[in-house]
Amino acid sequence: MRNLALHVADATTLAGVPAGPYDVALARWGLMYLDDPIAALRAVLARLATPGVLVAAMWAEPARVDWWRLPRALLARHAPGAVADLDATDPDRAGVFRYADPARIERDFATAGWRVERVEEMWVPVMESGAVDDLVAWCLAFGMGRLLAACAPGVREAWEADLRAEGERRRARDGVIRLDGITLVVVASPS
Repeated sequence: MRNLALHVADATTLAGVPAGPYDVALARWGLMYLDDPIAALRAVLARLATPGVLVAAMWAEPARVDWWRLPRALLARHAPGAVADLDATDPDRAGVFRYADPARIERDFATAGWRVERVEEMWVPVMESGAVDDLVAWCLAFGMGRLLAACAPGVREAWEADLRAEGERRRARDGVIRLDGITLVVVASPS
């Protein structure tokens, strides 16, 4: 590709990113992790052409995000105190489910000067593998290793056994084990 340039920048200021203007901005599963997502949305708006569009992906509520919920629900069987409320979301803190509530999306985008044109739901297979060992390794890498490190001896082994059994139970006809989730795809334009 000849028309692609990559820049590392603070998402809340975009300092170091050429001023643009840009026709489209994409934010895939990132805004919810920022301490100040409204500042990031304003920074993108300042570099967007008129008319321009922002497309952002955020996760739906925990009950519909299996890649996150399943390993934690299995852990809760063996160490109930290791996992907070599986359905809790805190829109005021950076994290996976900050934008699970479409009303929060509308509010923050409007505060930053955006008009949400639409929010679409999309099923996304996040982890796919034919091997149960890969499922375990993926879950450990994506948050479970930290949670399990704080648990009593034997909990990790019990959790792994449950996860392996669940992986085999979920194995599809094509031999693939999948963890998935519903992502919210937001399409917004300057207001």
